[in-house]
Amino acid sequence: MPVIMQREMSFAAQLQKPAIPIMLKGLAVNGLLAGQPVFTLDPFDPVPAEHQILEYLLSLNLAKSKHHAGVALVLLAIGLLALAKK
Repeated sequence: MPVIMQREMSFAAQLQKPAIPIMLKGLAVNGLLAGQPVFTLDPFDPVPAEHQILEYLLSLNLAKSKHHAGVALVLLAIGLLALAKK
């Protein structure tokens, strides 16, 4: 994982905020904090990743968890659109 991403993950951990690393299918994952869940995204079949992320967010018992999950799915969709254009 690039250094900048490691810093972001550490910063989120310090603030006790959830971090949701999403990796493209086929890429190697390294440098994550122990126990950090990683979600693998297949740009041609994003539905499984969306479901896994939604379940993870709901399991965190965040205040307004449905709102957070909805925002996460919207952001995931935007990311998929950006990847599809490449």
